[in-house]
Amino acid sequence: MSNELDTEGSNVDELGANDVLEMGRADVGRTRERNRLKKFRVLSVLLVPAASWLLVRLLLGDPVTPGLPSIPTGMKDYLVPVVMISMFALVMLVPLLGAGRSPHVLYRPSQIDVKLDDVKGLGMVKDEVVKTLNLFLAHKTFHDEMGGNPR
Repeated sequence: MSNELDTEGSNVDELGANDVLEMGRADVGRTRERNRLKKFRVLSVLLVPAASWLLVRLLLGDPVTPGLPSIPTGMKDYLVPVVMISMFALVMLVPLLGAGRSPHVLYRPSQIDVKLDDVKGLGMVKDEVVKTLNLFLAHKTFHDEMGGNPR
């Protein structure tokens, strides 16, 4: 059983508590890697058909050419409303897409001077901190065994 956390070289021993991750079930690194690979697979499923279609068109001698599409004469009256609706949709969606970054600051264990062993006289608080760390570092186990999501 190891007390080392799998993510980015952090070491739980630097926190100064040997009780953290005593069961060795922290799976944060594996979960992140699994999620990254899942996103890569989804992106591949979306891009491979489009790339295949473009390659087939190129091999058949009918490549896709860049530029504006030709608009039939009867549809020119609808061009302005379609452009305005598209711009309105962009104005509504772009702020939603750009709001994904968290303003929180990440502290590595090596940047923190106070260790868990430095806490004196607050045994119950220290035990609660260790239990909370175990819960969040082993969230997969928590989800599988108890059916919950730590927030």
